[in-house]
Amino acid sequence: MPYLNGEPLAAALRDRAAFPHVELVTAVPSELLAGLLRGQLDAALVSVAGVLAEPELRILPGYGVTARGAVQSIQLYARVPLAEVRSVALDASSRSGTALTRLLFAARYRARPEFFCRPPDLEQMLAEADAVLLIGDPCLRASTRLDAGDWSGPVPTRVDLGAEWERWIGLPFVYAVWAAPAHGDLPRLAALFERAAHWGLPRAADLARAGAAATGLSEDAAVAYLTNVIRYPLAEPEMAGLRRFCDLCRQHGVLPPDAAARLAPAG
Repeated sequence: MPYLNGEPLAAALRDRAAFPHVELVTAVPSELLAGLLRGQLDAALVSVAGVLAEPELRILPGYGVTARGAVQSIQLYARVPLAEVRSVALDASSRSGTALTRLLFAARYRARPEFFCRPPDLEQMLAEADAVLLIGDPCLRASTRLDAGDWSGPVPTRVDLGAEWERWIGLPFVYAVWAAPAHGDLPRLAALFERAAHWGLPRAADLARAGAAATGLSEDAAVAYLTNVIRYPLAEPEMAGLRRFCDLCRQHGVLPPDAAARLAPAG
């Protein structure tokens, strides 16, 4: 996953001396998911909604990309009040952001807009739609521009989807997880990613400073994002939030009826 928030989980895997049998592939979550489904990857850090939609995949326990409340890197930008939105341009690189957006409009905003996908360019997307979903580093860069006043024309309203989820449900939200084919060696993979996390999490501040420039954040803001906003252990509150998300998405037709099967423990 090419976003800053995945670095504490994946950075260690670049060390061929420590992980000699691992080849790390970097791509947006939707491309990694496609690689899993084609059998080209043994495991990947991908959007959780993508895993929940695919019968042949399983979520690995231990670690993921989560947050409680505002997440900063998944936001809606709207030109009109949310209840009046008739069209939404989506950054299709993350199925979790897309699924949460669809769920919020259906269940919370009581609106049924048209959804379509576009490359993650806020100005171009707002020229075509009432609201825009951006995720990951493109979202951080867009918000940094807006905060700096580097914007021509009306400033869109921003809605942090993590904050919306917590106000609504009161639980953390799981954005990305390690996933693998159900027939894979799931316990071995989970142990490998646990080892990588044990290296990366204590170094989150250093990884944030190294990756800050690509996000448009200052080093201090990047450190705060990785150490105070994003959380990584998949503890019981996170899993409760994930189960609730899965149930709501099933109720509103955002995920298939059997999505909960992907929550089965690995091994």
